[in-house]
Amino acid sequence: MKKYFSIVLLVGLFTCSCATQKSWVKSWVYSSNKYNYAPVLQNKSAVILPFKDSRENINKNMVLMYLIPIYPSYGWIDYNVPEVAGSHMGGPWPAYTPSKDYPKALAQELTSAGIFNWVHYNFRKGGSDFVIEGEILSTKYTGTMRSYGLSAAGPLLWFIGFPCGVVTNELEIKLSCVENNSKNVIFSKTYTAPKYKKTAWIYALPSDFTYPSMLKSLYKDFTEDIRRTYLSINTQSTKVATEIIDTDTGSVPYDLVGEKYLYPKSMEIIEEYGSPQTLSGTTNWRWVAYFPKGDFTIISDTRTSTINDVLSGRKPQ
Repeated sequence: MKKYFSIVLLVGLFTCSCATQKSWVKSWVYSSNKYNYAPVLQNKSAVILPFKDSRENINKNMVLMYLIPIYPSYGWIDYNVPEVAGSHMGGPWPAYTPSKDYPKALAQELTSAGIFNWVHYNFRKGGSDFVIEGEILSTKYTGTMRSYGLSAAGPLLWFIGFPCGVVTNELEIKLSCVENNSKNVIFSKTYTAPKYKKTAWIYALPSDFTYPSMLKSLYKDFTEDIRRTYLSINTQSTKVATEIIDTDTGSVPYDLVGEKYLYPKSMEIIEEYGSPQTLSGTTNWRWVAYFPKGDFTIISDTRTSTINDVLSGRKPQ
């Protein structure tokens, strides 16, 4: 009897070892989505900062509970920070750091989408028009190893078609886009990927590291949301004339329409028409300014510095 138990135990341990060592070839490789978008912010840049990590720093490994006979009949692991855990259901994991690798992947994604003229990952906000911030809320990883109440002999059932266990991956992150100068939050949303859950069989072990593909799905949604947001803002900025109506033609320098309010042209305008006074109606995307010597108001797009309209007098008052 003792000899029989020893043999069963060795078979069980060998099987568990195989299940642990048998793994998909895993590495942190991110491949961005394919896009065919027209540029939205051709003259704007964005910096992506390292993500804030808000995960609870608790990992539980109870996989050896499967050796207890009768009950609970399985062992389990429950990781909130799986990349630092010593063991996983599918074998060794790649060395990666979500707080750094996730934002680097987002920079790759936004570059592929072509929404901004230039996107880069950095620890500093300076030198860019927009700042994209991220917060990691969950990368939960769970797994079970079933023994069917048979302790070390349980893995023998795997050979005749019983499931070995179950593995799951979860991913939730919050992404925000902030205008660097004004610090206004342009867009913010929490993204949750569909939960990955697979049953493991001894002859067909599933991957237990699907975070790159889950992240790819979230980033596609974020990219499309950002694009829709800026397209909406662009549409609104073309309707300025409905808010400020001008009926006097006088000697207003309408030829300024289309000019860029940038040095040295801006200095020429100031010398001839006086220093501008910013008026109500100015937003992050629109500058409404009155030139007292010329007695006219300009409306320009702050993103491109282009003067879109020139109105006589001070409009609004």
